[in-house]
Amino acid sequence: MTETEEQNQNSDIKIIENSSKSPNSPNYKLRYKLKNVHGVNSLTSSIKFSPNGRFFATCSTDKTIKIWLTDSGKLFRILKGHQKGISDICWSPNNRYIVSSSDDLTIRIWNLEFGECLKVLRGHTYSITCLKFNYKGNLLISGSADENIRIWDLQYGKCLKTLSAHSDPVVSLDISYDGSIIVSGSYDGLIRLFDTETGQCLKTLIYDKGDSSFPVSFVKFSPNSKFILSSTLDGSIRLWDYMNNKVVKTYKYTELEPESESGSGSASDSESKSKLKFENNANNENTENTENTENTEDTENNENNENLEEKPIFEKYSCNSLFLTQFSSKSENEDSDIIESGNNQSNNNKIIVCSSSEWGYVLMWDLQTKQLIKRLNCIYDDNDDKDDKDDQDESTTTSSSSSSPLSSKVIIHVDSYDDGKILASISLDGNVFIWDSV
Repeated sequence: MTETEEQNQNSDIKIIENSSKSPNSPNYKLRYKLKNVHGVNSLTSSIKFSPNGRFFATCSTDKTIKIWLTDSGKLFRILKGHQKGISDICWSPNNRYIVSSSDDLTIRIWNLEFGECLKVLRGHTYSITCLKFNYKGNLLISGSADENIRIWDLQYGKCLKTLSAHSDPVVSLDISYDGSIIVSGSYDGLIRLFDTETGQCLKTLIYDKGDSSFPVSFVKFSPNSKFILSSTLDGSIRLWDYMNNKVVKTYKYTELEPESESGSGSASDSESKSKLKFENNANNENTENTENTENTEDTENNENNENLEEKPIFEKYSCNSLFLTQFSSKSENEDSDIIESGNNQSNNNKIIVCSSSEWGYVLMWDLQTKQLIKRLNCIYDDNDDKDDKDDQDESTTTSSSSSSPLSSKVIIHVDSYDDGKILASISLDGNVFIWDSV
């Protein structure tokens, strides 16, 4: 494996030029990684690509937004102005602006070219948790721990509507492709859909199997807005046919326990030796698992159904999920009901469900079979940098050794550009991985 390195300010970049391919799953090559992009004492909350893919932005409890060049991983700009930690960021569709929400109860609109704060929006009474532009870019939707959703007119900086949405904090929201419906998820265990124009609640979804419901941590419309992908803190991801009020797919993380003489092993042993299997109702055949290479692991094929250990994808943090598109040679696409949208995507596309996790991995499932087919290792290994310690100053070396293992394993957010051609992930302690589809 050939590696080159480039250091930029206080972040470490590792360029990895080689990767192996697997014909049965999405193939990704690690382009570079950045360490502790907001410092070792901060917790990051989001990573977002600009619509044109030229930049990605990160935010954290250090009260700053950092804009990075996607191609090189170099820092482009730092935006400062919030008085408390930043919870979410969102790019305008025209790439010119970025908005941020904060625990200081404000939303700020920034000009990317000059790094100026153009407007400050106020109205929420508790921490603002999530943001979303409509596709025209003239409206902004915000959710808050005050249990409300607000719809903002960005031209005048005014709140058009306040929706009394939930009985607990609103932690995630999305807007349909045509901008007519808002979906929100809350810790009250409910998913609600609202008419954007009238503010009327159109529908409430709840998954209460076993007479209990779990906090909803993330919601997202499918590209054609006919389905909703939701994450809950029972550790599962569900695909909803919301028009018919039913869950049509459930995605889980199931891991085979590694063989050990003592019957147990360390966390690192488990991660390096274990084999994965996702329950596939359509196919019960088991074959040998492919080898893990270059921080990626194909997980479609496994042997032995015994000793399956189901692990929650997330149960403490609001990690996110998204849809990826993989080119397929099939003449007819069985995922077309999920992906067809105003983007007029090709019928030769296969859809992948992708998610961050609390295990140090970005996980990928086949949408139809629900089979776990890939995991990307996003844990920053300090040993990769051992040959470069002589080139680091004292503060950088100290920061590397003090990184928290727990916060490094929590991949708090994942985002994609161009339907998955580029992936970005960020851990709770600010380690960024950028992947290219190959």
